[in-house]
Amino acid sequence: MQMATPATRRKIQNIEHVLRKVNREVISPIIPTLEMDDILPVMAVVAKLRGIYLKELLQTANTAQGGVPSEEQMLRLKGCREAFEEILAGAQALEVVIEREYLDINF
Repeated sequence: MQMATPATRRKIQNIEHVLRKVNREVISPIIPTLEMDDILPVMAVVAKLRGIYLKELLQTANTAQGGVPSEEQMLRLKGCREAFEEILAGAQALEVVIEREYLDINF
């Protein structure tokens, strides 16, 4: 695999700089400063939904008639998974914002 040339690396760095600037200009007015108190509830809800999803999985596996979950069980499990994955995606987006310094952090 060929390595990027110094000119290409500079272009990529310039793009990253512009992306950081644009994201910061857009996100900072929406969330002026991020506090630890803003993040803790996000972490808690991710953990709670992960636990609910796993509990539903275990319950489904343990109560499946003939080893096969019912349609109702699968719908409940799917709902738990979708809720967990949606919240997790949001938490990961928040993590990216923090890592890339798109907004001010006060903690």
